Amino acid sequence: MDRAHPREDVLNRLSIQSKMILLLLATTLGSIAAMAWIGYGAARDALVQSTRNQLQGVRVAKTRTLATMLESLRDQVVSISDSRAVIDGMRTFRKSYRELDSKTLSPRESGALEAFYRDTYLPALDAAVEGTPVIDQYLPRRPAERWLQLHWVATNPHPYGKGFGLAESPDDDSDWGRAHAALHAVFSRAVKIFGFEDVMLVDADTLDVVYTWQKTAELGTSLENGPYSNTQLAAKVRA
Repeated sequence: MDRAHPREDVLNRLSIQSKMILLLLATTLGSIAAMAWIGYGAARDALVQSTRNQLQGVRVAKTRTLATMLESLRDQVVSISDSRAVIDGMRTFRKSYRELDSKTLSPRESGALEAFYRDTYLPALDAAVEGTPVIDQYLPRRPAERWLQLHWVATNPHPYGKGFGLAESPDDDSDWGRAHAALHAVFSRAVKIFGFEDVMLVDADTLDVVYTWQKTAELGTSLENGPYSNTQLAAKVRA
């Protein structure tokens, strides 16, 4: 003879009133669980939407801030470019740069320039770009750029990237050197006031970089057909 399950015996012994109470309790608990699940889903959706709206607001605010910064930077550059100091400086540097085509380096000076590129500049460049840079691609060739890079980049007593600390080169007796001694402080003030990373003067006719505040390897080179003619800087200058 089959025996009833213990739970069935318990249920069978309950009165109808007790069974109704259990049924109502189960229904109530089920309703509460369903309402909790629906509430959880609604709260989750509201939280996701609130987070999405907040991120969108941050994006819009940052976009506006960036646009304002770029507009301010453009206004600063235009203002500086229109200043008398920059206009006169550009004329002076361009004229004196072209006069450097008559300058030549001694074998010792040429060796010092090549040693700088081989031992200092190219190893640092190799760590920052893909492929292996070749010295013939970057070594200055024209008299003007060789002269400037020897006296203001290769033999600069300050570390590369901080060459702006050199206001006068004792071995550069050219008009360009004298112009630099007189005008470098003007551009240094502009860099400090506006927080620029560098200031470059580029001849609009030849795209020669006739002055750089930082004294980097672009100094004296041509952005038209020199080693940096394929850079974003050259593209912006041509545009």
